[in-house]
Amino acid sequence: MRNKQNKTVSVNGKGMIISYTDSNKHMFVKFENQDVPKRTFVRNQEIEKPVFNQRQHKMYSEALYGLSNFPESMVAKMPKKISMKIALRCDMVQRAINLLKQDIVNQKVDSFLLSMFPNSPLVKSIVNMEPDESVKCNFSFKEVGLDQEKIARKLVSLNLLPVNFFDLA
Repeated sequence: MRNKQNKTVSVNGKGMIISYTDSNKHMFVKFENQDVPKRTFVRNQEIEKPVFNQRQHKMYSEALYGLSNFPESMVAKMPKKISMKIALRCDMVQRAINLLKQDIVNQKVDSFLLSMFPNSPLVKSIVNMEPDESVKCNFSFKEVGLDQEKIARKLVSLNLLPVNFFDLA
């Protein structure tokens, strides 16, 4: 069975570059016909501006990714009390995000079910069910309509990020 690697392809006027992100290798393929009109290439790529400043991004990443946000050498030197605190907060954040994603998915499914079967006692009992922490919601942030700002606002409301998070410079 062939190993499927993640690939990123970039194109310029001379050829294309294929980057294999899993193995950190690159390959350049030169265009055979150099008469490719330059206007066929997109000159300005729309780059998303960062949502957070550097300090906010550091706090957000630490909350979301915990100890995996740090190099192993730094984690090894970190006092046990601090590493435990980071790991505990990350676990709480992951559970909160999982429940948030479940709530969003449940709202969409519930509204669909209620519109299709408004008088069904079974549907009404399903709609009244609470999210289950033991169930992992595997939808991506994008699929459920979450972005960094919405996640940060939820984490601030749960005191998992500081109340003044959006005012930090």
